[in-house]
Amino acid sequence: MSFELLAKHAGYSHVRFLARDVPSLGYRCYQVVEMHQNASAQPEQNALPVSNILENAYYRIEVDPQAGAIKGVFDKQLDRDMVDTSSPYRFNQYLYVSGGSGETQFVYMRKSLPFPKLTITSASGGQVTSVRRTPYGQILTLETVLTRPLSRRTSFSTTVRSEST
Repeated sequence: MSFELLAKHAGYSHVRFLARDVPSLGYRCYQVVEMHQNASAQPEQNALPVSNILENAYYRIEVDPQAGAIKGVFDKQLDRDMVDTSSPYRFNQYLYVSGGSGETQFVYMRKSLPFPKLTITSASGGQVTSVRRTPYGQILTLETVLTRPLSRRTSFSTTVRSEST
């Protein structure tokens, strides 16, 4: 049976597999058996060429590595992009917002107060680090860095899954 190894911990492993022929309002038991190291059956997790695009029968997902975010999600059945491409920021992009403290509408929600002066810093310098196929679809991982005021750097890792059905 094909499975995906999600995490390996001390004393146990977290796996995912497709449970077939489970009766409605019922259950089915599965037994996990430890394989020997020389066994030929291994989980199917194949590395794919690094790409900015994941695609299945229903969606085409494109990432923007520089921003560390999703550039577009094209729905093939609706024949349209589900992401607002005119926005100055990307879908799921990490932003650091500063300012807005003091007596402003942001803090007190009173129309008589001034709007806050916010500073928005976007993540940048990202890259796609891996694309791999699992029994359930494709996984794309991209990493980016957000440099905040006072020279604080924060690294982020985003995982995009395109699961087959």
